[in-house]
Amino acid sequence: MKNEKLASIALVIIVVAALSVVLLSVYGEDILQNLFEGTEAAPVIELGDCADINYIGRYADNNTIFDSSYQYPENKTGGTPLQIFVSLNVSAPPPEGYDTYSQQFIEGLMEGLVGLEEGEEATIGPIPPEKAYGNNPAAIGDQFTTSLVTASNYGYELDQLMEIINISQDEITIKWANPEDYGMFTMPEGILLEDLSTAFFSLYDSVPPYFLWKNATQIINTTETTVTIETTPNKSADFTDEILLYSIGTSQISAVFPNATTASWTDDAITLTSNPAVGATYSFSSQGFVLDLQVSNVTDDHINLTYQYEGESFPLELNRTITFDRTYTLARTYTVPTYIATSLFMDELAEADISLHELAGKSLVFDVSIEKVYKTSEQ
Repeated sequence: MKNEKLASIALVIIVVAALSVVLLSVYGEDILQNLFEGTEAAPVIELGDCADINYIGRYADNNTIFDSSYQYPENKTGGTPLQIFVSLNVSAPPPEGYDTYSQQFIEGLMEGLVGLEEGEEATIGPIPPEKAYGNNPAAIGDQFTTSLVTASNYGYELDQLMEIINISQDEITIKWANPEDYGMFTMPEGILLEDLSTAFFSLYDSVPPYFLWKNATQIINTTETTVTIETTPNKSADFTDEILLYSIGTSQISAVFPNATTASWTDDAITLTSNPAVGATYSFSSQGFVLDLQVSNVTDDHINLTYQYEGESFPLELNRTITFDRTYTLARTYTVPTYIATSLFMDELAEADISLHELAGKSLVFDVSIEKVYKTSEQ
């Protein structure tokens, strides 16, 4: 019996040796290293990594599917994986070379991905509403404070208390709740468009340059749908140290020049007149963009300037004189598409613990499949 065991062991050794020779000749040394040392461990998701992830999202209370990356979630086929930058910092940019990866996903999902490895399937949740889309679905009567109904390049936005007066899946209507609480203020340059379906380059409509007069505007009338303001100029010159460009509605662009623009007014209207010297150069800057504007000609009606951009010269024609009413009526109510409101008022709604998302108030479960992990946290 002992000899039989020794013979069997010898046979195994001969077979393994022969197999090693064959594998070595066909596949090289790497195959033997993999056989005897094992395979490399799958990468594990850490904060700062990027990952391709398929998912099925379900309501925690009844397991109904509300969303999926799969085209056919019942058998987990088709569709396109999410490209996720796994970060709890919603403002952090994705790593270089991973521009298509986003961190704009709920906190509970992000936290649940950490520690999962490539190729793994797992269930994350139940995720409570506070780590999903918020505890409190927005409702009629809810209020939040925002400065984003107005816009200003110079920091003159109005903090307005807005009340939700109507809401549907597609849009939300908000109303300025407390205009009577304002005293004297500086009027911003832009107001949110009443019909945001017409928005193209901007969500805001420009208003006359009342901002030139600090703390010189007041509300003189309110209705259920409008607010009327009036500006009383408190200076006639010396408005700025650098050229300011502005427009009124869709009219031609105009400018206020340092030491070359004056104002006059009546009970009803304000007139601005500019008279810059021909040949004078003014530096205009906005959001880090700088242009040198040179006055080439001045007529009774217009001021002609030129500026250089990428080695080419371009003309710019401005109104020399412009007149606008001292009063201005703006909307008190705004109907905003939900997708715009969710983004525009995101921080203010979160501060008021209000959510416009259709999944607000719901606990959620995600079945995930980690298709690929990129160790960008180690870069």
